[in-house]
Amino acid sequence: MNRSSDAWSTIRTVEVGSLAGLGRSFTRLFEGHLARTLLAAAAVAVSYAATAWLGTAYIFPGARVSALWLPNAILLAALLLAPRRDWWIYLAFVLCAHFLVLPLLVRLPPERAVIGYVGNSATAVVGALALSAFVPDIRRIDSLRTAIAFILLAGIFAPLCTSLLVAAAAVAVGISTTFWWTTIARSLSNAFAILTLVPLILHGTAWLRRGGGTIHSARATEASVLAIVLATLGILAFVPDRYNDLSPALLYAPFAILVWGTVRFGVPGACAPVLLLGVLATWGALNQTGPFAAHSPADNTVALLLFLVVTSGSLLLLAAVLEERQSLQESGTASEARFRTIFAHSIVPTVIWHADGRVLDANESFFRLTGYDRADLSSGRLATRDLIARAGSVGVPDPLRAAPDLNTEVPL
Repeated sequence: MNRSSDAWSTIRTVEVGSLAGLGRSFTRLFEGHLARTLLAAAAVAVSYAATAWLGTAYIFPGARVSALWLPNAILLAALLLAPRRDWWIYLAFVLCAHFLVLPLLVRLPPERAVIGYVGNSATAVVGALALSAFVPDIRRIDSLRTAIAFILLAGIFAPLCTSLLVAAAAVAVGISTTFWWTTIARSLSNAFAILTLVPLILHGTAWLRRGGGTIHSARATEASVLAIVLATLGILAFVPDRYNDLSPALLYAPFAILVWGTVRFGVPGACAPVLLLGVLATWGALNQTGPFAAHSPADNTVALLLFLVVTSGSLLLLAAVLEERQSLQESGTASEARFRTIFAHSIVPTVIWHADGRVLDANESFFRLTGYDRADLSSGRLATRDLIARAGSVGVPDPLRAAPDLNTEVPL
């Protein structure tokens, strides 16, 4: 009886100890995850406030809409990267930044602050939910399907839906009197920011999670030259005090740089140059410098934003196609390498022949069994008919008749 009681006590002690250890492990894991989430949410809130302050320098004259509004794109990228159960933490931190930090940087009426936060958070949430439904666990824009879904859902659908609500609320409380103009301007501004900034954040995060990798000096030099040349052309084309005879040619010059960046650097090379060019061009349009001096800033900027949205979307599609093609090529190369390794080290004598009887390749087991060598293979002296003749002399069935479907190439 005592032995049974002692054994039962030991079992209970082990169970309690195991449960306690499991609880401590779970607590440490939860605390680590929570700490990382809070740190990431704080970084998003700081970025949100900083870019919102920057956006106040790009306000349309006589309107309450910014032509360069990046906070929504930052929040959308954060929601795409975070588990859905943690979204409320990011929204809460952004709420604090919107109502506590922004009033210290810019004068923000209460009703405008409420409408702004609801519209900004709704744009990010709607875009994240729509993308999650069609492209689950999206981490990079690396395929044509993902790029199309991203452009249509996050770049067009989410900004347009929320802009309609924001414009209606602004008109209802007397902040704005132009419903459709506010809708169009806000939709284009958010679409441009989302199409350029969100892919950069996603690809940068994926690169960091892979360990960063080595950046070759040649690639870094090429990227630096691209940025310097594009910034110089953008300043000369869109931010000059006078519109000279060379300005029309300078307007077309950035296109070559944009294509160069897309082909050489993929999605980051497509988005970063367009974002840089958009910042310079939008500044010129709002301040009526360079080619924008002849028309009103509002008309110039809306037309420019439409052009930038179309350009960024087109380059993003091209970059996604190029990255998908490169990924397929790398997968094919890796698959062929695995096949070659298995083929070369197989203990089963194996040959690869053409439909006309030419032997294309053979493994070492075949050479050891038959006495041929690679010199016979490369000189063309080795053919399936010779193998069949040798096999027939010892009563082995004809391999071509026994397994005609084993031909590895189809004659042209």
